[in-house]
Amino acid sequence: MVIKSTPEILTLIYMGPQAMYIQRALVVFTGPHAYISPTWYESAHAVPTWNYTAVHCYGVTKILSDEDTKLALEALVNQYEIGLIENTELMPEKFLSKQRQAIVGFKIIIDEIQAKEKLGQHKNQGDQNGVFTTLSESKRADNKALANYMKMRDIGTGR
Repeated sequence: MVIKSTPEILTLIYMGPQAMYIQRALVVFTGPHAYISPTWYESAHAVPTWNYTAVHCYGVTKILSDEDTKLALEALVNQYEIGLIENTELMPEKFLSKQRQAIVGFKIIIDEIQAKEKLGQHKNQGDQNGVFTTLSESKRADNKALANYMKMRDIGTGR
């Protein structure tokens, strides 16, 4: 779960004692993606594939202090339910404190970012148009999301 994001730092919360031993980390962000049928191509010979977008962020982890972990958790809760953290009847501080003992907070200081868009941009215009049209007209939300992304980026649309 991303709590705080800047170009160089992601602050994350991770459950589990093994987090104490992480030194280098990879965080993968996936964007729109979909199965691509060879029947959507104009070309005679083709195979099924997958079109996708992804970003890989590499970096070094730093364990957060108990106080910084508490602040990160409060920010996460407030992102989804403003004011809930102040509901001491539902979540007394003693209870929250005990729950936080099972959490290791850490942040990743990013030193490398790799991004990939595999959207059929290497295909000919007819194949691109067939894929884009089929994705656009699909009832599947993931197909429509990929078509919208391709249109926004003007990649793989056959135009």
